[in-house]
Amino acid sequence: MNWLKNAFYSKNLLTPIPLSIGSAHVYWLNSTIRCKSSAESQTSQTTKALTVVDEVFDTIPPEDRNKKTFERALGMYLRTNVTRRGHTEFIYAALKRMKEFGVHKDLESYKRLLEIFPKGKMIPRNFMQLHFFVRLKECITRNSSNVALTFWMRWNGGVSVYPDKEIYLIVKNAFGEWTHAMRKMKRQMYWMPKFKNADPYPLPRPVPNSDIEIAQAAMRRICRDPANNVEVFYTSTVSDSTINTWIVSGQSPHQREHIEDHPTNEALYVDGPFRTWLADKSLFYFTLISEPNKKKYFSDFQSIESLTSDEWYYWKTKYNSPISDNRSQLMTVPTIHEQKDGTILALAITGNSSKDSLACWLKFLEKFNSKLKEIPVVFRLQHAECSIAEMEEESRLEKKENPNSTT
Repeated sequence: MNWLKNAFYSKNLLTPIPLSIGSAHVYWLNSTIRCKSSAESQTSQTTKALTVVDEVFDTIPPEDRNKKTFERALGMYLRTNVTRRGHTEFIYAALKRMKEFGVHKDLESYKRLLEIFPKGKMIPRNFMQLHFFVRLKECITRNSSNVALTFWMRWNGGVSVYPDKEIYLIVKNAFGEWTHAMRKMKRQMYWMPKFKNADPYPLPRPVPNSDIEIAQAAMRRICRDPANNVEVFYTSTVSDSTINTWIVSGQSPHQREHIEDHPTNEALYVDGPFRTWLADKSLFYFTLISEPNKKKYFSDFQSIESLTSDEWYYWKTKYNSPISDNRSQLMTVPTIHEQKDGTILALAITGNSSKDSLACWLKFLEKFNSKLKEIPVVFRLQHAECSIAEMEEESRLEKKENPNSTT
């Protein structure tokens, strides 16, 4: 094995010659170190390039960062860099700053970024260029940056930002028809419109910025009863209220009938908060719930066979199927509001999710549910768990700011 040792420690650094040993290939150690140092130097150069490019966006004051200044920064790069040198680093830097400028859901801004790619330089013209392209590494880098750009379009914009024909032509002119970036673009153009129209409860586009409008849209999605009424109240109209906020309440006529049939010696409960999402916005809602109705039969039966048209019409069949005919005549089928863990009587989203706002909500419900004044209501809120989570978050931030402090 001396010849192998001499090969590894040879001082010849001109070309790495592979040594075949069976089915394995061993390269010189020095050449491997050279490749590693070359990769590290290239990474450091990329980091420096990103730092220089970031200065273009850092010069814009935070209060002036909007779509107009973002497009102005892109135009400045195109005017000062005619050869488009370093365009990959510039696109990566611009993607990181899109949220700061508020354009991460704007389709026109993504089109402006795609137009930075040079046209026609990376399109293979013949068989040799397609398989043995000399600048293969640069071609892969530019393709990967375009794939990253389309990924951020899907991640930030969701179904509101998806490629159109104009973006298809921009990518085709920059990378050609049969490239990884074009395949990614075609998949998004096919699937994203389908996902947009697959939601049975579509979101308003664009998502409103008003908190009350967002709460109303979330309430309509949470309530399954088509006859549900969504109303907005303000605590300032209550005489003895100590807070000033808004309340979005959802209740259907069937839920009011359940309250009228509820006995006065059994308490109702206010549970929550429960988190729900409307696009990228988070809200907390509360429920007015009673104990489950023991007289109702809740079935877990799920047939593996597809339902016929008659069974879809007579939807109660799925509840009657696992029991006998004589017993099914005595059973009462639960409504959509009667669940195994209780009967949901009302839903609410408040501005500050406080107990005082929920007390005002109950007073508003008494206007439409007169019997609610005679029924005791118990609050089962989870503020203790929320406060513990907030305390843990504060302690974590303190440790991060003062790593040498001891508790």
